[in-house]
Amino acid sequence: MARYVEVMAITNIKATYSLTAETTRNLRLLAKFWGVAKSAALRRVIDERLHQERATFSAPGNAKLEAIDWLRKHRLSRVKAQEWKADVRISRENADRRSASKWKHTTSTRIS
Repeated sequence: MARYVEVMAITNIKATYSLTAETTRNLRLLAKFWGVAKSAALRRVIDERLHQERATFSAPGNAKLEAIDWLRKHRLSRVKAQEWKADVRISRENADRRSASKWKHTTSTRIS
């Protein structure tokens, strides 16, 4: 009598990335220390780092999270949002002009 067992498929996506020689060496060392394949070590490092980033993002006092909360609370009207967008654009353009002006006045010396 045949028995059937339900097994969840594990999706593996093969991908190609360019790593420096040092990063490759470090990945190989981590895999060796942990006794796992390099791909498993890479997954573990990525998962842990993502967990850390999520914890940092959700931490009290996080400026990004506070900004999102403020926007949700104040629900800017379309007109106010457009005004804010224009103000930000002008501020950035002014900062770009100041930065360009600063670099324009520097002199370069040519070495032959």
